Amino acid sequence: KKARGQFPKAAFFTDYRELFDKAHKTFDAVVVSTPDHTHAHPSCLAMSLGKHVYCEKPMAETVAEVRAMRALAAKSKVVTQMGTQIHAGENYRRVVEIVQS
Repeated sequence: KKARGQFPKAAFFTDYRELFDKAHKTFDAVVVSTPDHTHAHPSCLAMSLGKHVYCEKPMAETVAEVRAMRALAAKSKVVTQMGTQIHAGENYRRVVEIVQS
C-alpha cells in the first residue's frame, strides 16, 4: 500500500500471470520472490517469454522442476540466478575471510 502511494502511476497486478500477459513487453527481467513452493511457475513463464530471472531460494520444490527450469533457461538463452541473500552481506563475507585465514 505504501509503495502504491509513492508510485501511483505504476502498474499494479495481484496475479503474476496477468502481469506477464499484459505488460511483459515493458520489462527485460524479473525477480521471483513469491512463496517458496511457487518459484518454478513464474520463473518458467518468464523464461519462456525471454525474460532474465533472479529467483530467490529455493529455486523449486523438486529436482524435476529444477531440471525443467535449467533446460528452459538454456533454450531461451536467458540469464538466471538463484538468490542467496545472506551470502552478499558484509557479515557473511567477514566470516569467510576469518575461515580462510
